[in-house]
Amino acid sequence: SNAEKCFLTALTLEPNYYDALVSLGALYKEKGRAKESEEYLRKAISIQPGLPFAKYSLGILLKHMGKFEAAITLLDGLDYKDSEQTLVMCLYLSGKKEQFRERLELSIKRGEVNTIVGSLGSRAEARYRWDKPNLFCKEPLDYVDKTSLLGKCDFNKLFVRPALDILGTAASKEHQSILTNGLQTAGNIFELEKDLMSPVEEIIRSEVQLYLEKHCESEEGLMRHWPSHYSLYGWFISMQRGGALDAHIHESGWVSGCVYINVPPKKAVDSGNLVVCTEDTRKFNEVGPDQKKTVDVLTGDICLFPASLMHYTIPFDSSEDRIVLAFDVK
Repeated sequence: SNAEKCFLTALTLEPNYYDALVSLGALYKEKGRAKESEEYLRKAISIQPGLPFAKYSLGILLKHMGKFEAAITLLDGLDYKDSEQTLVMCLYLSGKKEQFRERLELSIKRGEVNTIVGSLGSRAEARYRWDKPNLFCKEPLDYVDKTSLLGKCDFNKLFVRPALDILGTAASKEHQSILTNGLQTAGNIFELEKDLMSPVEEIIRSEVQLYLEKHCESEEGLMRHWPSHYSLYGWFISMQRGGALDAHIHESGWVSGCVYINVPPKKAVDSGNLVVCTEDTRKFNEVGPDQKKTVDVLTGDICLFPASLMHYTIPFDSSEDRIVLAFDVK
């Protein structure tokens, strides 16, 4: 990309240029090139150890790489953005149960209403049977909504054609460690492809408004603290036969959503369906079946749910690609 070339050129002129190092680190993280991202961020930290941004960025990266102990060391005591919430997540994922309990309770006591703490509260309740206040959403499975767009717009013109066009020509696609037999576009598709995606964004915003109106009387923090302004961040995911997406959350979202551009015919009952869950029921035996919901999705459907919910895709068997527009209300 042009940005990458500019940053690399800057570093040939000034190898210790902090801003270029952190920018490259962020760029490579976005592209899924974790090893290179880590290299540049570590060099930036060695040059300016007192500045928080590179440490924060590296901490986030290490968490995504599964290097939880290293991430904890970097994030502990770092007062920057959502570093505290990310630290608590790393404590949970690394199995440090008592340290996790202590930091989670501290976050709740502070009155923090955000996706990460909400997700961790739900996951701790599912896995450890802890009954603690959840300031984001205590019953997130009650806020999973699905509807069809087929009767509301020219779906083929507004959604299918742009998706195929963008997936066919997108210069930047990336592999995700949680994605099997598939690719996704890199960056915010609503910003990168404004001409094609503007009508799509308008329709999604109208669906988000209907979601808000439906649940507006809820006492959950998700609704009571609904942001006065929001942006949409989206990306296309294309999966081939056997494709699946592991359980995850979108930590920077408020509400997450999917528009199903193409769902291949189902050879098994749940083939290619969406599963939303408070904790990954396949990973932890302690988690009960009441902690998940399987959403039967078809071409043309849109699904919205609290971003604190984990979600994954059931593998499918088809010669057709399964294409989804995933997005976050941020």
